[in-house]
Amino acid sequence: MMKEFKEFINGLDTDRSVEDIITFFIDNEWFGEDIHKEYGRIMLSDNQMSLFAVKLKPFLDGKEASLHGDFDKKFPETCRLFNAFCAETKVDEEADHHIVDFMLYRLRKDIIFYNDEEMDGLLSDATFDLIKAHGDIFTFFIAWAKLNHKTAYKKDYVLHRRYTMDIQNSAYDFDDYIALLYYLFAEDYIEDNEMFRKAAESKNYTDTWLYLALHFIRPLRMTDMERIYHPTLPYPPEEVVEMIKNGEFSDNDARYVLLSITKRMSWLPLTPNKTASASNVTPISFDIPTSCETLIGRLFALAQAHRELAGTPDAPIVRKVSTYQEINRYMGEEIGSLFLNNDFRSRSATKSFLQDIYMVADEDSPADDSGLHVKGYYLAAYVRSHKGSYGHLAATTFEYLKDAKFNKLTPEFVAFELLERGVFSFMSSMLLKMAVGKKFDDLSPSNQTSIIKLIDLSPKDIETIVSTVDKGMLFAKDTLFSLITEETDILTVLHRIGSGEAFSKQSECLCLMSALEKVCPYANRRNCVGCRYEISTRSTLFLLIEEYNRMKGLYSSTDDALEKAKYKKLLLEVIAPKMDEMLYVIKENYGDETFNDYENMIKENT
Repeated sequence: MMKEFKEFINGLDTDRSVEDIITFFIDNEWFGEDIHKEYGRIMLSDNQMSLFAVKLKPFLDGKEASLHGDFDKKFPETCRLFNAFCAETKVDEEADHHIVDFMLYRLRKDIIFYNDEEMDGLLSDATFDLIKAHGDIFTFFIAWAKLNHKTAYKKDYVLHRRYTMDIQNSAYDFDDYIALLYYLFAEDYIEDNEMFRKAAESKNYTDTWLYLALHFIRPLRMTDMERIYHPTLPYPPEEVVEMIKNGEFSDNDARYVLLSITKRMSWLPLTPNKTASASNVTPISFDIPTSCETLIGRLFALAQAHRELAGTPDAPIVRKVSTYQEINRYMGEEIGSLFLNNDFRSRSATKSFLQDIYMVADEDSPADDSGLHVKGYYLAAYVRSHKGSYGHLAATTFEYLKDAKFNKLTPEFVAFELLERGVFSFMSSMLLKMAVGKKFDDLSPSNQTSIIKLIDLSPKDIETIVSTVDKGMLFAKDTLFSLITEETDILTVLHRIGSGEAFSKQSECLCLMSALEKVCPYANRRNCVGCRYEISTRSTLFLLIEEYNRMKGLYSSTDDALEKAKYKKLLLEVIAPKMDEMLYVIKENYGDETFNDYENMIKENT
């Protein structure tokens, strides 16, 4: 029979704090027991509970045996030598205690009988069990003992680096990783535990949630997270906190906050701090998947509001909160218990969200490298859009990952990629229909709910836009037919678009030619918006909204008839038709709910 560790602790008759008891187990490495976890919770067997009850008794009663007395009984010669060493070298009481504690726990015989191979292992343990100052005293003692007594070991020893790259780089256990993702992103869990209310009431809660969540969106170093631009709040900070607490902060408000960051990250790109002195370095990418936009937007809004209310508006928007004690205190024991054995490690989180995406994909991938990659943040997006319990999520995640197999891309997975990347283009919509064997000859946005309902236009203007959009669709169809052959792997082309590998010269859009692994035919052009091979994205839509407002302002401010005609032509024949195309694709491919969100956003910002 298995029992949760939390229940075991709660059943103890003691005044000791939970943190003291947990520290006791960690310090004693769980007495060599293998700890089993289910859904991120530590479970104990009957035998383990019996063992731990015995081990805990002296600790809880405050009657722990004399450390030096036990040491003398167990390793008398080592104890005699160490006492003489301490007297000669004036070792302080604290170092004496920790080194004796280490030897009592780690030694299997008197230290003079250790050979060089065994001593290597003991020094490896000392590297992690002792702080450097105490470790240096311990290695000094080893050298002193060899000088003053005959020993089996012949070499001299120094302490290695306390942390190795292997330890720092090791990925989290898959179950722990998925559990943390669920706690941070699953909408049902967030609502059931009133996490946004808690975040509104506590800056520490907000900072911890944001810091942990960003590791599953972008694999950034802390020095780069601290440089993320501050967001612009749509309301005074106290109103933002109150609205989020009461559930009145809309999805569009959250998108507005996030957009204020991502726009600046695009226009004023930051290069990684580690390579700041190098040239031609790729700027930091900060794409947020569609499913996570409102969550991350609200967290950034709260983080900025808390800072402004505290009188520190310019403090870094992301704060490192990584120790078990901090996470457990700020976010509670359920999330904190995931870090009982180790504090949160950025390297491990980064490795996990790459490794877990690839883990299934690599099993059956072709021997040759396909060059295809799946974005790590798609797993966070999947968890965010998942409905149901953690148990159901854990059971279905493996199946989800199977969809990412490089040689077995499915239309469903590629469609999900396109949505999370925010791809809103006629050509991607047509390619997706081709991938599932549908015809697109009958596509026509003329009768769809579109931009013409959001802008005050005359019947003639509406006719101009509809005609332009229809021409654009026919042009997109002709472009595709000129490039797609029977040998083209359409799902792979769509996957390159959805994963952001179809690069263009402009960050706001993607390129069909890149997706087809072809060279841009317009080498001298610097802009891609308006090109026949452009693949529009969410960023393109934001750019068009700003251009629409700019052109509308220029149209209103000029009295020159020719200037007015020019601006109106740009509005009706370039910007509005392109926005209309994107709204149509959103409705066609991603459903009414997503369409309504973007329709409302355009309505509020034009």
